[in-house]
Amino acid sequence: MKVLLNAPELGLPGGVAKYCSVLRGHFKNPISYFTVGKRGVHDGLFSKIATTVQNYGRFLRALSGVELVQLNPSLGSRAVIRDGVFLLLAKLRGKKVVVFFHGWDDSCEARIRRHFLCPFGLVYFRADTIIVLASVFKEKLVAMGYRKEIHVETTTVELEMFPHGASALAARRENERSGGLQILYLSRIEKEKGIYQAIDSYALLTGRCPGARLTVVGDGSELAAARDYVAARGIAGVQFKGYLSGMAIREAFAAADVYLFPTWHGEGLPISVLEAMVFGLPVLTRPVGGIADFFEEGRMGFLLESKDPALWAGKLEQLAGDREALLAMGEYNHRYAAGRFSPDHVVRRLEAIYETVSAGARELPRSPL
Repeated sequence: MKVLLNAPELGLPGGVAKYCSVLRGHFKNPISYFTVGKRGVHDGLFSKIATTVQNYGRFLRALSGVELVQLNPSLGSRAVIRDGVFLLLAKLRGKKVVVFFHGWDDSCEARIRRHFLCPFGLVYFRADTIIVLASVFKEKLVAMGYRKEIHVETTTVELEMFPHGASALAARRENERSGGLQILYLSRIEKEKGIYQAIDSYALLTGRCPGARLTVVGDGSELAAARDYVAARGIAGVQFKGYLSGMAIREAFAAADVYLFPTWHGEGLPISVLEAMVFGLPVLTRPVGGIADFFEEGRMGFLLESKDPALWAGKLEQLAGDREALLAMGEYNHRYAAGRFSPDHVVRRLEAIYETVSAGARELPRSPL
């Protein structure tokens, strides 16, 4: 079975590009990649229209000899419209279509429900199956009227991370830290990603746990403001590293004791959380997206509903005072990630979905929702 995988340009930053890039080379099926346009600056409206038309023309040509197409949008206005056209073109050519929603914008969902549920259904309910990153997204699609099978899946972590994570975990177990708790915040730097909650939590902790440090990794629209926020309040021990990749990002994970991510963004399943688990870090985060489906409270770290920095600081203090519990959480997280999030595991599950779709999608009984 030949599969066409729609993806952003693989070298670009972003969760979908990284997901598709990491899986490359792990498939048993022959896979071809279709690049969904290029992000860049266009001269104007006509240039954008011309590029869009060219993309759809290229897509039609790429469908030759393909049995199944996997589309990888997020549930956001632009992606839903763009990939809806890809879906219709693929079905027009008689192809099986798998739609994998990697992100979920609640405001977009609300607009679809209020104004566009009929056209959304006419397009997306043609998909032979849908994959989502959280059971809550599955429940929403069922309530919107999708009648075929919906799979809840995960993102993945590049294979090279796993031996580095194992080494970091062993070193953490063997070497007592001479300083205090080393906290890592790694994400795009945005308000809704919890950057200020992370800083405020750390600031409260410093009075109770001398030697604690916060490392902030990432770029984003709030980076400069977050730096100013720390400076204006005289918060010591915060280091901003900016955007890192490759060995530098592995070193940031290896140097940490705990991963702090108090996000309330419309996450699918943040890769940074999975990477932190690979590196044997306890995770402190919120129950967003697919995190709540697998997270084991008290065993993997802590999942807090609240945004109150005092509560987050309390959990950090608890870990700082119990190194054995911290290490046990990290060891469990590494084992769990190795058995669930490696590219080989993810691809095997994905190819099983392909085989099911190829054999014939089935319509499920009507839900009472």
